[in-house]
Amino acid sequence: MHSAAELLHRLRAAAAAGDTPAQALARVGQPPWIDSRRAGDRAALDMADFAPDADAPQDFADPHGAAQVIYWGLPGTSGAPIAGLLWDAAGAPRLFRAQVLPP
Repeated sequence: MHSAAELLHRLRAAAAAGDTPAQALARVGQPPWIDSRRAGDRAALDMADFAPDADAPQDFADPHGAAQVIYWGLPGTSGAPIAGLLWDAAGAPRLFRAQVLPP
């Protein structure tokens, strides 16, 4: 498993390169917690509530309106912070970080 710093580095590189979801998965090289292209994951994403990650509030984006979303847990951190990529309708990826709120 990548460290939080390595995961963030790979996600930033994927966003800068304009990776597709498949390219981003290959770049990260480990299974995501959520991949909205999977039916069960889309349902879980739709039911979840998110808040800004206190360590990176500038990177918050609400993933509910995105065309595609892939995210991973940030290892070595407390709470439920996540980092991933979301794609808009035009296919442009953006890094996002958030906290998954309890139900």
